[in-house]
Amino acid sequence: MELIFWDTEFTAWEGSQERGWSEPHEHRELVQIGAVKLVLNEKQLTFTQLDVLDVLVKPKINLELSGYFIELTGITQQELDDRGVPVAQALKQLKNFCGDVPLHSWGRDDIIVEETCKINQLPLPLPTAQYKNVHQWLKDKGLPVTGINCGTTYRLAGLEEPQVEGQLHNALYDARVLAQTFEALLQQGVLTVGDFAY
Repeated sequence: MELIFWDTEFTAWEGSQERGWSEPHEHRELVQIGAVKLVLNEKQLTFTQLDVLDVLVKPKINLELSGYFIELTGITQQELDDRGVPVAQALKQLKNFCGDVPLHSWGRDDIIVEETCKINQLPLPLPTAQYKNVHQWLKDKGLPVTGINCGTTYRLAGLEEPQVEGQLHNALYDARVLAQTFEALLQQGVLTVGDFAY
């Protein structure tokens, strides 16, 4: 069984989340897509990595990253200028990477994709049903998800720290942490293979 854990980073400013991105210049535009494609060994309850996607995306409206965003994610303006690709190319890469494999995210990252598509007048790259919000899923299972973000989900599995290199709030790092968390929850019996049967 194949599955994908993914995360996004998007334009943000000091206080923008609390304001609901309500200032005239505050638009939630994709800056990074990070994803890991895995195969689940249903007997050993382990994941084996098949592929990785790490794409920097050039915003259309806010071309300059805020100092807040740079400090939060570790993504610099120079990195974005050098490695960033246009939105249409990034979404094509996401679509090709995913195929019809379900995408699991900590929250509604698909909404960020949708908002970015609207800004750029582009079609959605994947059907909405392909996206799975695992934050809500674990909340419904009674796990204490309040105050947890994608890169700190390992705490839900009782792990002291993730066995992943990188920086919190980097989309690829956060996606890898989420995958590690779900592998641990499977092994602990909190989740079952059947939970992934869509």
